Amino acid sequence: LLVGILVYVGPTLVLSMITTALPVTLAGSGLAVGLELCALAYIIFASPFYMGYITSVLRTWHLTGAPVRMSTAWAAAKANYGRYMTTLLAAIVISFAAIFVIALVSSVAIVGSIFSAAGSFYGGSAGYEYLTVLAAMMPALVVMVALIFFYSFCLSFVQFIPGMEFPSGFQAVFRSFRYIFRGNFWKNLGHTLIIGLITVGIELVVILPFYVPYLSTVLAPGATLSDITYASTALTAALPLYTLVITILGIFLQTFTTPYMFEVYLNAKNVSDGKDSQQLQRTYGDPYTNFTQDNNTQPPD
Repeated sequence: LLVGILVYVGPTLVLSMITTALPVTLAGSGLAVGLELCALAYIIFASPFYMGYITSVLRTWHLTGAPVRMSTAWAAAKANYGRYMTTLLAAIVISFAAIFVIALVSSVAIVGSIFSAAGSFYGGSAGYEYLTVLAAMMPALVVMVALIFFYSFCLSFVQFIPGMEFPSGFQAVFRSFRYIFRGNFWKNLGHTLIIGLITVGIELVVILPFYVPYLSTVLAPGATLSDITYASTALTAALPLYTLVITILGIFLQTFTTPYMFEVYLNAKNVSDGKDSQQLQRTYGDPYTNFTQDNNTQPPD
């Protein structure tokens, strides 16, 4: 798992470090845009290999209890590349539609919140009115974040389905939704929240040392403009190191979170398949019983 993640993330890390290390005068130039486009293209075309490789490693361990050979995992990734690519494209299309719906709902909620609190915007200072607008928008922003999290949660199993089952494309995306809701929704949500909180907590512990000097300078009572400028410059200079540290941390965390979510997927799939089997049995009866009953009937004289 670690080697596969390193091979996938390595080029992205190099491109990100080069982009963040560019001088300020080149930050918005064609070179920076070109590097970002290269990183995006790499992610799109390399992600199917990565997801197929990871799923092959986890599938072999689940079925045999033994590690898979890397050559076998890469062969499975190449064999499943087309199915993973169609699934990725389907997820992108559905994500654009979901983002549009979430943005529309959030915009309506924000406008409604502002109009409902319009009477409290007047009679105070400019800063007070600004804070009042933010306070009025806060419920709508919370709703937007919750919707984005919920949609991402529903896609938790997409990376495993093409390598474990036959569906791909839109069918694989919708099957992830099915397993989330039909495969014990609250248990899936609890597992996702637990692993998310653990990951965020560890990342915050590592990230805070980069921002503590800047925040202590900005929030200091006697901070001058030159002090804030110096702190901002120091924070910008530390961005390449920050990118390297947070990426390496993410790689090691992913070697634990991915198998964890794979086990959650297997459990949700088993629960969903069990419900489907029970529903078929209630609808058509026990096929074995029907078969034996049909064969036990006596022929006419």
